[in-house]
Amino acid sequence: MLMTMLLNKFRIRTGWVAVCLACVFSLYLATAGAQTPSRQRYVGLMLLNLSPDGGPERRLIQMAHEYGLNSVYLTIHWDKVYVDSPDKADWSQFDEQIRTIVNQGMYVALRIHLTRPKGKLKGFWDWEKDGLKDHKKISHMGSFTATTFRYNHLPSAALAADFVRQVAERYKWVHDQGKLLFIATSNTPEQESGFPYENFEPDTETPDIYLTVFDNSDETVAQYKEWLKGHYKKIERLNYAWGMTFKSFEEANPYIVPWDPRESFKQRYGKDWYRFRHEQLKKYIETLVAAVKSVSPTMRYISDFGSVLDELSGLRATIAFPNLSEKTDGIKINNVLYWDHRFTMDVLRGGMPKGAFLGNEVFINSDATPDLITRQVNECFEHGADFVGFVVSLENVFARIQGPVRQAAATWKTRPKENIVDLDSISYSLIRTIDAKSMLDLVYGAYKMYADKTPGVTRPIKVKIEDDMFVPSYWAVASNRLPFLKTPIPMQIKAIGKPFSVTIPKDHFGDMDGRIEKIEMPNLPSWLSFDGETLKGTGSTLGDTRLEVRGIDDEGGAFSAYLTLRIDPTDNTNIPPTLQINFSDLVARINENYVYELPSAMFADADGSISKIEAFDLPSWLRFSGNRFTGKPTALGEYQVTLKAFDNQNAFVETYLLIRVLDKNFFNTAPKVTKPIPTLFSPENKYFRFDIPAETFTDTDGYVTHMMLHAHPTWLSLTFGTVAGMPPGNGEYKFFVRAFDNNGSFVDAPVVLRVEEASLRFTLQSAGDVIDPEIVGLIEEGQVFHVDSIPAFLNIGIDGNYPFDRVRMKLRGPYAYESRTRKHPYTLYQGKNGFAPSIGRYDLMGEAYTWDDSLLYITSTYFFISRGSGTNLTGDMPEWTSYPVPFQDILNVKTSNDPNESYQFAIVLATGQRVSVPDRFIKRTGNLYQINFTELGLSSGLYLVHASQDGIVRKQLRVVKK
Repeated sequence: MLMTMLLNKFRIRTGWVAVCLACVFSLYLATAGAQTPSRQRYVGLMLLNLSPDGGPERRLIQMAHEYGLNSVYLTIHWDKVYVDSPDKADWSQFDEQIRTIVNQGMYVALRIHLTRPKGKLKGFWDWEKDGLKDHKKISHMGSFTATTFRYNHLPSAALAADFVRQVAERYKWVHDQGKLLFIATSNTPEQESGFPYENFEPDTETPDIYLTVFDNSDETVAQYKEWLKGHYKKIERLNYAWGMTFKSFEEANPYIVPWDPRESFKQRYGKDWYRFRHEQLKKYIETLVAAVKSVSPTMRYISDFGSVLDELSGLRATIAFPNLSEKTDGIKINNVLYWDHRFTMDVLRGGMPKGAFLGNEVFINSDATPDLITRQVNECFEHGADFVGFVVSLENVFARIQGPVRQAAATWKTRPKENIVDLDSISYSLIRTIDAKSMLDLVYGAYKMYADKTPGVTRPIKVKIEDDMFVPSYWAVASNRLPFLKTPIPMQIKAIGKPFSVTIPKDHFGDMDGRIEKIEMPNLPSWLSFDGETLKGTGSTLGDTRLEVRGIDDEGGAFSAYLTLRIDPTDNTNIPPTLQINFSDLVARINENYVYELPSAMFADADGSISKIEAFDLPSWLRFSGNRFTGKPTALGEYQVTLKAFDNQNAFVETYLLIRVLDKNFFNTAPKVTKPIPTLFSPENKYFRFDIPAETFTDTDGYVTHMMLHAHPTWLSLTFGTVAGMPPGNGEYKFFVRAFDNNGSFVDAPVVLRVEEASLRFTLQSAGDVIDPEIVGLIEEGQVFHVDSIPAFLNIGIDGNYPFDRVRMKLRGPYAYESRTRKHPYTLYQGKNGFAPSIGRYDLMGEAYTWDDSLLYITSTYFFISRGSGTNLTGDMPEWTSYPVPFQDILNVKTSNDPNESYQFAIVLATGQRVSVPDRFIKRTGNLYQINFTELGLSSGLYLVHASQDGIVRKQLRVVKK
């Protein structure tokens, strides 16, 4: 009964993502030799060998011959050859099957299945110590209790490779007779190569099955951190690339999104995790390829992947299938019946070398109508397949579909394979495909436009993968960034004959991925000395001396700026000009007119005025006049230009601009500003800090690698996604946040910072009358309102010191509410609506918009409604009280009476799945926890909530979400 149940589960779980099993092959026909005609097509039976004794398989092989098929792709199970011990083998079932197939004149393909049931691991590997682990640190187990070892566990990988070698040696006679099509291997319960994409909850009669990311074993995570360290060298550079603030590599754990593991490969940190897993899998696959080739170099090995283009391919780590298959002879994947099989095969052809053996499988389930079966077979062969197999495990199912099977055999096994001429071509980025989760979503729309250009005509399209991950440029972000000049070193004016000293601090220079280690001043004249901090000397000759000042970072990278020392006849109190606005790189296109005008506020003079600006070190194509650069670059390259701004007493400040001339092809689709940065506000005499939201920029054909400030006040800096600095005074400051993609293109997001009081104010008031409400008071950040001192029905008003035409308000607290209104007075709830005051923390966000719906500014604050005194919000409320009952979005839980006790929360779904609640979905104030069920993606229903300490469940609550 259990066997039947599992078999049905194994067969039914196909869907549009990764169907149950894979089969088919691919091999470079150039290496096939005489064993296989180079243009032969193969229509076959895919034999999973799931039965305990091989009985049904004997009849299925006979039926395949009767239906006209010319090949059988059968699975050899490791645990059926070596049942209980690695020393005692039984090959009888597979010997019989292979002899029968060859004796009937059919070809044989072998899938060597390397999983083992949990109960048959003695002498092979330890399930807990050596197995793959998911993001919950649970060891892998799938259908039929199949388990998989870690691919980086060398003893297990070697044992598996030895079994593969044994299979190849035992059936080499088939290869010698020209009847062995290929060998493939599989390591997942679905009989696929790659990582498993889901796990079973162990030790339960009705296991929960959930998507996950392998491998998260402690050993693999430790290797990952060493791998990161080997590439990035130091944590500052990893932080620069990832946008994090880790203190050491020990904090750089794999990026996992537990509620949707398919989202785990976003941004740079997700790409690094994908690449590391890929390298682990690739090394293991190539170990198995070597085992087959050691028996005979002409024996074909193919990659048998479930899919390379669906939403589960990222979890399998098979999106980058060309790189995984570099040492194989071909590839086979598994389509769902209703997919566009032309697209699938064109993707495989575009990713594999010419002559590679390509295959597909028709998975037979209850939806498999004759028309669908025939369409899949025909489209696969028309678009380059060498092999198409029918996955069948039951005789009655095979008999039911014999019509389209016979038709496929009659049509294709005698029709020579033809050279395919692609009528159009499209390409796609590997990195962008990983980011998009599914190639279907990314590429298929464009493909259809070309493929269906001529109705009723098969139009093969070249779908070419652009590898931007396994190329040297992928690690460009991990190379040392040279220091840069943050603030020019001011000109020094000293009197002749008088000793002087000038301190030159390191903070004139900055380093994006490290620190400034030291300052050097090489080639000083004999009358000057520099000890690393202070320049000393006595001038004896009038005039200017230009001195090199070199900032050196912690990896030896250097940037040189220049200090001008002027010796005057007498003491001169003139203050030289200062730089007010810094620039990141300027970019010009080759052979196109270039114009750039310096901002009028770029330089300032505290005791006079800016009289002129001069530019030096210009390339031949560039001119500077009237504070404007013009020209037409004719050569690629980088050009550093020197700028000097003079005051009315001829003192000056010197700074530098870098102009990069790039080819037109370099300018891919630049990033976009998807969510403009609103006007920012900062009080005077307070350190300003702004975290750039992750959704500010997106890139349609790559990903955002890093951000810089451009045309910004010199007192502002950008570090790891945070703009910060101490404003010098009230006023309006304008600058740009420049975001670069992985191809070097960029976009600027304009920012306006107003140093003044906050522009939006929230007022707590009674509900019911928005015209003349009872005002409780202005809401100050962190303010506490006692529940007994406020009205029984509340609303929140908003106003500001700038005109606006529409507001959006969002409340997150004991419950969640959001509103948008153009109607004055602006309130959270419209009309006579409002909310009852519940105990808890309330977070408020307000956005103000202009008449044309441009975002003007944004602000946020929070306050408390308390039952006790101060921030003891819950007062005498009983322990383990939850409210409201039922709740809409937010569950509020008072835990113990000790506000210092800390709890972690998990939610048990109706299916039995236990989901840990990430910290960002919880607001805690003392012993009150507010858990946002809606943002967790949980719908209405009954849930169990577990509150745990140190991994032990201390309290279980039954709650209802309406």
